[in-house]
Amino acid sequence: MKDFPDVQFYDYTKHRNRKDLPENYQLTFSRSEESTTKDLDTALNNGMNLAVVFQKELPETWYGLPVIDGTLNDWRFRDPNPCIVGLLAKGSAKKDTSGFVVIQ
Repeated sequence: MKDFPDVQFYDYTKHRNRKDLPENYQLTFSRSEESTTKDLDTALNNGMNLAVVFQKELPETWYGLPVIDGTLNDWRFRDPNPCIVGLLAKGSAKKDTSGFVVIQ
């Protein structure tokens, strides 16, 4: 990333403590059934947005933040910050009860 400062890099991560990243590298924290409030808060405090899967529809807000439709594109580096990148459950995830999918 440092060798290509004019290229924008981005990714999803389960690691909440990623910080001090190159300016051209943006991470989105992927919430899971194992994520705690501390995980979410730490990721947000480190400048990451949160990717969250919802069961039926995207709410306007979640966790006190605006929810954007993460299915419109995968250019996470263009998302407002902070925000929730909302995704809808598909396939067997529609019946998930593990806590991975947020049931409204």
